[in-house]
Amino acid sequence: MKALGLKPNLVCYNTLLDAMGRTKRTWQVKSIYQQLLSSGLTPGWATYASLIRAYGKARYGDDAIIVYKEMTAKGMNLNNVLYNTLLSMCADIGFVDEAVELLDDMKSCTDCKPDSWTYSSMLTIFSCCVKVVEAEAVLKEMVESGFQPNIYVLISLIQCYGKADRTDDVVTTFDRIIELGITPDKRMCGCLLNVMTQTPREELG
Repeated sequence: MKALGLKPNLVCYNTLLDAMGRTKRTWQVKSIYQQLLSSGLTPGWATYASLIRAYGKARYGDDAIIVYKEMTAKGMNLNNVLYNTLLSMCADIGFVDEAVELLDDMKSCTDCKPDSWTYSSMLTIFSCCVKVVEAEAVLKEMVESGFQPNIYVLISLIQCYGKADRTDDVVTTFDRIIELGITPDKRMCGCLLNVMTQTPREELG
Protein backbone atom coordinates (compact mmCIF):
# COMPACT_ATOMS: atom_id res chain seq x y z
CA MET A 1 0.00 0.00 0.00
CA LYS A 2 2.80 2.41 0.88
CA ALA A 3 4.46 1.71 -2.48
CA LEU A 4 1.26 2.85 -4.17
CA GLY A 5 1.14 5.97 -2.05
CA LEU A 6 -1.80 4.70 -0.02
CA LYS A 7 -1.99 5.18 3.73
CA PRO A 8 -3.10 2.12 5.73
CA ASN A 9 -6.10 2.73 7.97
CA LEU A 10 -6.77 1.24 11.41
CA VAL A 11 -8.55 -1.80 9.95
CA CYS A 12 -5.51 -2.62 7.81
CA TYR A 13 -3.18 -2.38 10.80
CA ASN A 14 -5.49 -4.50 12.97
CA THR A 15 -5.67 -7.16 10.26
CA LEU A 16 -1.88 -7.23 9.97
CA LEU A 17 -1.45 -7.45 13.75
CA ASP A 18 -3.88 -10.34 13.93
CA ALA A 19 -2.23 -12.18 11.03
CA MET A 20 1.29 -11.78 12.46
CA GLY A 21 0.08 -12.85 15.89
CA ARG A 22 -1.50 -16.02 14.55
CA THR A 23 1.80 -16.99 12.93
CA LYS A 24 3.78 -16.10 16.09
CA ARG A 25 5.75 -13.37 14.33
CA THR A 26 5.73 -11.33 17.50
CA TRP A 27 8.67 -9.10 16.51
CA GLN A 28 6.63 -8.00 13.49
CA VAL A 29 3.61 -7.38 15.70
CA LYS A 30 5.69 -4.90 17.71
CA SER A 31 6.98 -3.24 14.56
CA ILE A 32 3.51 -2.90 13.01
CA TYR A 33 2.10 -1.49 16.24
CA GLN A 34 4.82 1.15 16.35
CA GLN A 35 4.02 2.05 12.74
CA LEU A 36 0.36 2.39 13.70
CA LEU A 37 1.22 4.79 16.52
CA SER A 38 3.64 6.75 14.35
CA SER A 39 0.95 7.21 11.71
CA GLY A 40 -1.17 9.14 14.20
CA LEU A 41 -3.94 6.57 14.42
CA THR A 42 -5.48 5.73 17.79
CA PRO A 43 -5.53 2.03 18.80
CA GLY A 44 -9.04 0.64 19.26
CA TRP A 45 -10.46 -2.39 21.05
CA ALA A 46 -9.64 -4.68 18.12
CA THR A 47 -6.04 -3.41 18.13
CA TYR A 48 -5.52 -4.22 21.78
CA ALA A 49 -7.27 -7.56 21.40
CA SER A 50 -4.88 -8.53 18.59
CA LEU A 51 -1.90 -7.49 20.71
CA ILE A 52 -3.06 -9.51 23.72
CA ARG A 53 -3.66 -12.58 21.57
CA ALA A 54 -0.24 -12.22 19.93
CA TYR A 55 1.73 -11.54 23.12
CA GLY A 56 -0.22 -14.12 25.09
CA LYS A 57 0.36 -16.81 22.49
CA ALA A 58 4.08 -16.01 22.34
CA ARG A 59 4.30 -15.80 26.17
CA TYR A 60 5.52 -12.19 26.08
CA GLY A 61 4.29 -11.66 29.62
CA ASP A 62 5.41 -8.10 30.33
CA ASP A 63 4.19 -6.84 26.96
CA ALA A 64 0.81 -8.53 27.36
CA ILE A 65 0.27 -7.09 30.84
CA ILE A 66 1.23 -3.59 29.65
CA VAL A 67 -1.35 -3.82 26.86
CA TYR A 68 -3.97 -5.11 29.31
CA LYS A 69 -3.36 -2.21 31.72
CA GLU A 70 -3.46 0.33 28.89
CA MET A 71 -6.68 -1.17 27.62
CA THR A 72 -8.43 -1.10 31.00
CA ALA A 73 -7.10 2.41 31.73
CA LYS A 74 -9.03 3.55 28.67
CA GLY A 75 -12.19 1.96 30.01
CA MET A 76 -12.22 -0.92 27.54
CA ASN A 77 -13.58 -4.25 28.76
CA LEU A 78 -11.98 -7.57 27.92
CA ASN A 79 -14.02 -10.62 26.96
CA ASN A 80 -13.63 -14.18 28.24
CA VAL A 81 -11.23 -15.17 25.47
CA LEU A 82 -8.83 -12.30 26.21
CA TYR A 83 -8.92 -12.83 29.97
CA ASN A 84 -8.33 -16.55 29.52
CA THR A 85 -5.53 -15.94 27.03
CA LEU A 86 -3.76 -13.81 29.63
CA LEU A 87 -4.41 -16.31 32.44
CA SER A 88 -3.12 -19.21 30.35
CA MET A 89 0.02 -17.20 29.65
CA CYS A 90 0.39 -16.43 33.37
CA ALA A 91 0.11 -20.15 34.15
CA ASP A 92 2.90 -20.96 31.69
CA ILE A 93 5.35 -18.28 32.83
CA GLY A 94 4.56 -18.12 36.55
CA PHE A 95 2.89 -14.70 36.79
CA VAL A 96 1.02 -15.44 40.03
CA ASP A 97 0.25 -11.91 41.28
CA GLU A 98 -0.77 -10.79 37.80
CA ALA A 99 -3.11 -13.78 37.48
CA VAL A 100 -4.80 -13.01 40.80
CA GLU A 101 -5.33 -9.40 39.70
CA LEU A 102 -6.74 -10.56 36.36
CA LEU A 103 -9.17 -12.95 38.08
CA ASP A 104 -10.38 -10.22 40.44
CA ASP A 105 -10.91 -7.85 37.50
CA MET A 106 -12.73 -10.57 35.56
CA LYS A 107 -15.10 -11.21 38.47
CA SER A 108 -15.93 -7.51 38.71
CA CYS A 109 -16.59 -7.27 34.97
CA THR A 110 -20.23 -7.16 33.86
CA ASP A 111 -19.53 -8.53 30.39
CA CYS A 112 -17.92 -11.85 31.32
CA LYS A 113 -17.43 -14.30 34.15
CA PRO A 114 -14.86 -17.03 34.96
CA ASP A 115 -15.41 -20.31 33.11
CA SER A 116 -13.80 -23.75 33.21
CA TRP A 117 -10.74 -22.49 31.27
CA THR A 118 -10.32 -19.67 33.78
CA TYR A 119 -10.43 -21.97 36.80
CA SER A 120 -8.13 -24.51 35.14
CA SER A 121 -5.47 -21.84 34.57
CA MET A 122 -5.74 -20.53 38.12
CA LEU A 123 -5.50 -24.01 39.60
CA THR A 124 -2.43 -24.73 37.49
CA ILE A 125 -0.82 -21.49 38.69
CA PHE A 126 -1.42 -22.21 42.39
CA SER A 127 -0.48 -25.89 42.04
CA CYS A 128 2.87 -25.09 40.45
CA CYS A 129 3.63 -22.77 43.37
CA VAL A 130 2.42 -25.39 45.86
CA LYS A 131 -0.22 -22.98 47.18
CA VAL A 132 -2.49 -25.76 48.42
CA VAL A 133 -5.10 -23.61 50.18
CA GLU A 134 -5.49 -21.35 47.15
CA ALA A 135 -5.67 -24.31 44.75
CA GLU A 136 -8.36 -25.99 46.83
CA ALA A 137 -10.33 -22.73 47.01
CA VAL A 138 -10.25 -22.43 43.21
CA LEU A 139 -11.42 -26.03 42.80
CA LYS A 140 -14.27 -25.44 45.27
CA GLU A 141 -15.33 -22.28 43.46
CA MET A 142 -15.08 -24.07 40.12
CA VAL A 143 -17.44 -26.86 41.21
CA GLU A 144 -19.84 -24.41 42.88
CA SER A 145 -19.99 -22.47 39.61
CA GLY A 146 -21.18 -25.61 37.83
CA PHE A 147 -17.94 -26.72 36.17
CA GLN A 148 -16.58 -30.23 36.68
CA PRO A 149 -12.77 -30.51 36.81
CA ASN A 150 -11.21 -32.45 33.94
CA ILE A 151 -8.23 -34.77 34.14
CA TYR A 152 -5.73 -31.95 33.55
CA VAL A 153 -7.08 -29.95 36.48
CA LEU A 154 -6.95 -32.97 38.76
CA ILE A 155 -3.42 -33.84 37.61
CA SER A 156 -2.33 -30.33 38.60
CA LEU A 157 -3.93 -30.83 42.01
CA ILE A 158 -2.22 -34.20 42.48
CA GLN A 159 1.13 -32.62 41.62
CA CYS A 160 0.44 -29.88 44.16
CA TYR A 161 -0.43 -32.38 46.89
CA GLY A 162 2.62 -34.46 46.00
CA LYS A 163 4.97 -31.49 46.33
CA ALA A 164 3.32 -30.61 49.65
CA ASP A 165 3.78 -34.19 50.95
CA ARG A 166 0.03 -34.67 51.33
CA THR A 167 -0.19 -38.30 50.27
CA ASP A 168 -3.73 -38.87 51.59
CA ASP A 169 -4.99 -36.03 49.41
CA VAL A 170 -3.23 -37.53 46.40
CA VAL A 171 -5.13 -40.78 46.96
CA THR A 172 -8.42 -38.94 47.51
CA THR A 173 -7.99 -36.96 44.30
CA PHE A 174 -7.17 -40.11 42.34
CA ASP A 175 -10.32 -41.75 43.73
CA ARG A 176 -12.26 -38.72 42.56
CA ILE A 177 -10.93 -39.23 39.04
CA ILE A 178 -12.23 -42.79 39.03
CA GLU A 179 -15.60 -41.69 40.48
CA LEU A 180 -15.97 -39.12 37.70
CA GLY A 181 -15.52 -41.91 35.16
CA ILE A 182 -12.28 -40.44 33.83
CA THR A 183 -9.85 -42.98 32.42
CA PRO A 184 -6.27 -42.29 33.63
CA ASP A 185 -3.96 -41.58 30.71
CA LYS A 186 -0.18 -41.70 30.33
CA ARG A 187 0.22 -38.25 31.82
CA MET A 188 -1.79 -39.24 34.88
CA CYS A 189 0.24 -42.41 35.37
CA GLY A 190 3.48 -40.46 34.99
CA CYS A 191 2.26 -37.92 37.52
CA LEU A 192 1.42 -40.65 40.07
CA LEU A 193 4.77 -42.34 39.56
CA ASN A 194 6.54 -39.03 40.09
CA VAL A 195 4.61 -38.44 43.32
CA MET A 196 5.46 -41.95 44.51
CA THR A 197 9.17 -41.41 43.98
CA GLN A 198 8.99 -38.34 46.25
CA THR A 199 6.92 -40.04 48.97
CA PRO A 200 8.63 -41.74 51.95
CA ARG A 201 8.33 -45.52 51.74
CA GLU A 202 6.53 -45.76 55.09
CA GLU A 203 3.71 -43.57 53.75
CA LEU A 204 3.19 -45.86 50.79
CA GLY A 205 2.31 -48.75 53.07
